[in-house]
Amino acid sequence: MIALSLWHELGLKHAMTSDVALDFIGSLTIQGYIARRARWIRVRKKMTLAATLAEPLTESLICGLYGSWAISRLIGASRPAIFIIHMIFWLLTDLRVKTSLETNVKNAGPPTNMIAFLAAWVAREVLALPIWLYAMLGDEVTWRGNRYRILASGEAVRLASI
Repeated sequence: MIALSLWHELGLKHAMTSDVALDFIGSLTIQGYIARRARWIRVRKKMTLAATLAEPLTESLICGLYGSWAISRLIGASRPAIFIIHMIFWLLTDLRVKTSLETNVKNAGPPTNMIAFLAAWVAREVLALPIWLYAMLGDEVTWRGNRYRILASGEAVRLASI
């Protein structure tokens, strides 16, 4: 949102490229990952509440649950079988994106270990809804050692140093 405003205010134009912008944040602990995701969700909910409320409906497990229920109601197929097929296709899509990014990024380093990728993928999918719930229940974030409260305008007000 900020970038769009700046481009518009400055009267600048932009174009898309096939290059990938790297946003390498380094190795994260699970706690660090949860804090990062919660921080982004808490900021986003103040900027676009409707989209943030709908976010869980786009996650693999929730999509799989309501999709398998709907397909079983329509054609009488087995819900567990439909859910498993759904999750396999979701995983294959994420693997394809990962492969595409590794292929298109110069100096990306060696490909990720498949076991590590699968463990991270499962953790991400399982943690998505609990992290979203946790984030929606609060308005404070910690970033670079400082605590902030996210205001309704999307602005952050520093509370205190940690």
